[in-house]
Amino acid sequence: EFEDGFALAKTTPPAEILNKRLGDTGIRAKYGVTVVCIKPPGEDFTYATTDTVVHPGDVLIVAGKSNDTERFTDLSDTAADPAVHAATQPRNGP
Repeated sequence: EFEDGFALAKTTPPAEILNKRLGDTGIRAKYGVTVVCIKPPGEDFTYATTDTVVHPGDVLIVAGKSNDTERFTDLSDTAADPAVHAATQPRNGP
C-alpha cells in the first residue's frame, strides 16, 4: 500500500475475466482497479492493454484504492483456491 489509500497488488485472475480481453471485462468500472501488468506462466511480466487476453495461470498486477484492490484480490483468491471456493459454497444435505 502506498500513501493516501492507494495500492498495487499481485493476484491471479478471477474466473469471470478468464479468456476475455481486458477491455471487454469492465474491471475498472465494476471493481475500481486497473490491471497494470500481466505475467503468463513461464513468461516475463508485460504491460497490460485493453487487447490483453487473460488466461488461467496468469499473474496480474492491479492498482487502485486499497479497499478496491483488496476486494478484487479476494475474488481472485476464492476463484483460484478450490478449498476456499468449496468453503464459500452452500452445502447440500447434512
